[in-house]
Amino acid sequence: ARAITFRPTITDGPFSTDPLLWRTILDNLINNAIDYSPRGSTITIKATPERLLVRNPAPNLEEPDLEKIAHRFWRKEHSRNSLKHSGLGLPIVLGYSSLLGGKCEFSLTPAGELQVEILWTAS
Repeated sequence: ARAITFRPTITDGPFSTDPLLWRTILDNLINNAIDYSPRGSTITIKATPERLLVRNPAPNLEEPDLEKIAHRFWRKEHSRNSLKHSGLGLPIVLGYSSLLGGKCEFSLTPAGELQVEILWTAS
């Protein structure tokens, strides 16, 4: 209904993880990307045994927001608050990534896209 396009790239390789934590990370990242991207956006997902990257347009985010983006209950615009988003999704991603031995990084691309990258050691 919102004309969102997904551009996934998946590289095969050995990968072992906790399925519940992994699914929660994916659900939070993909659902946030869908819900916060403008209509007609493209969401990029790249997965390898060493890395997960989710990138989506984020026209309202600015560089200073990245310091707060993974704080519990933080949201850029309080007027967009809804029952659907509690402001806990990205803090959960950050915490679960750490529990799995990974490192989660948030950045903005020059094109104004939010990029969430989780790096871990292949197993």
